Amino acid sequence: MSNDATPRLALPYVAAGQAQKHVTVNEAFARLDGLVQMAVETQTLASAPASPKDGSLYILAPSPSGTAWSGYAAGSVMRFEAGIWSAFAVDEGTVAWLRDVDRLVVFDGQQWRSAGADLSIINNVQRLGVGTSADTNNPVSLRLNRLLLTSKPASDGGDGDLRQTLNKDLANGVLSMLFQSGWSGRAELGLLASEDFSLKVSADGGAWQTAFDVTRASGKVNFPKGAVRSQVDLFTANGTYTIPPWAQRLEVILVGAGGGGASGASGDATANRIGGGGGGAGGYVAETFDLSELTGPLTLTVGAGGAGGLGSTGTNSSRNGNAGGVTTLSVSGSVVLSASGGAGGLLNTGVGGAGGAGSFGSGAAGGASVSNGVAGSGADGIGAGPGAGGGGGALDTASTQRSGGNGGQGHAIGGPLRRALGGTGATSLGGAGIAGAGKAWTRGTGGGGGGGSASASSNGGAGGNGGLPGGGGGGGGACRASSTSGKGGDGGRGEVWIMAIG
Repeated sequence: MSNDATPRLALPYVAAGQAQKHVTVNEAFARLDGLVQMAVETQTLASAPASPKDGSLYILAPSPSGTAWSGYAAGSVMRFEAGIWSAFAVDEGTVAWLRDVDRLVVFDGQQWRSAGADLSIINNVQRLGVGTSADTNNPVSLRLNRLLLTSKPASDGGDGDLRQTLNKDLANGVLSMLFQSGWSGRAELGLLASEDFSLKVSADGGAWQTAFDVTRASGKVNFPKGAVRSQVDLFTANGTYTIPPWAQRLEVILVGAGGGGASGASGDATANRIGGGGGGAGGYVAETFDLSELTGPLTLTVGAGGAGGLGSTGTNSSRNGNAGGVTTLSVSGSVVLSASGGAGGLLNTGVGGAGGAGSFGSGAAGGASVSNGVAGSGADGIGAGPGAGGGGGALDTASTQRSGGNGGQGHAIGGPLRRALGGTGATSLGGAGIAGAGKAWTRGTGGGGGGGSASASSNGGAGGNGGLPGGGGGGGGACRASSTSGKGGDGGRGEVWIMAIG
């Protein structure tokens, strides 16, 4: 133990019998004035300031210079009073407040360090505010622009993982992350008054609706408002389709064009003269493609409707209906999907044209014409396909006029109540068949045209055109040699529907 000064703060002792004791006592007071609740102006100066205040303290920066400070070690504490600078020796653990940066520093025996640099454990802190003040409702409050959480690698004694655990006490309590805009709620994610995970959103912070929830027992995800993005494009003519970048699969529907109905026959009064056969319906094809199976762009060809056979005059008529065009989907010039067009109706035999090939086999066939009865109706659409054309009315040897057959119905997705009706076959003398109705629903198909009726004294009735898309044309009605037979109805063009689903 020193007889001259205290062991820690080095305050000078007053010796027994010492003269001028006030000098020693004042020196001790000066040291206490500097060391107790130490507040330092700065630790950035290497030379003494020009006009320091009495009692001001400075921690010397590296390489001190100038008459007053040179010769002292960096990190020394200098005190100014009455025009004199004095150096204070400080012990390990001395804490000082830096006025210029509002920060605590501590002396570790060799250098001054930030007081928070050595904090490794902080327990039972009641509130923590970073850049703001924490309060009772928000005991931990952070006001900043970025927050980083990163895993502790194995090289630092960690395992490289980072897992944040949130826990609630009651099953019907809330454990969530609430996202706000202008302090008004817009989204909340977590266990919201249940133990199933969900996300709810709000437009105004008052009314909320669930976007999705995940049932914990099964893992099934439910989207009450729907989640799949889709885009539907319709092609009624040739074109190119570019696959949307967000799409995951394509649902493609092709409808082939309908065949045209044959014209009715003309001839002398002693022969049977049959009407034209109805045109066959276009084929219907539906397929779903994963995007890994296709590369864009896709080339689409939409089949044109087959023209009906033109009416004829005289005793030698042979004008069949034309076949409908094929509707195709091609990738890099190779056809990957096609729906065939319906065949044209036949005149010489009065047989209806066959339906085009599709997903359900051959499409609906056209109605046939017979000399001794009403012409046959076109078949209804097979599967989701269009209807075929009805046969044209015929004349027998007694010149009995026969009615045209009805066109077949086109299928409408959603049930028979929304089918496209086929055209009605004509019953009046030389009457024209009614055109088939167009599709009754967005992705539906057309009805077949009705057949025209025959006439022994005037022109035969024309067949009705097939409905759009894919309906077969009706057959024309027969007549005698002095008149013109009924023209066959034209087939309906094809169509393409592509639904992109993301």
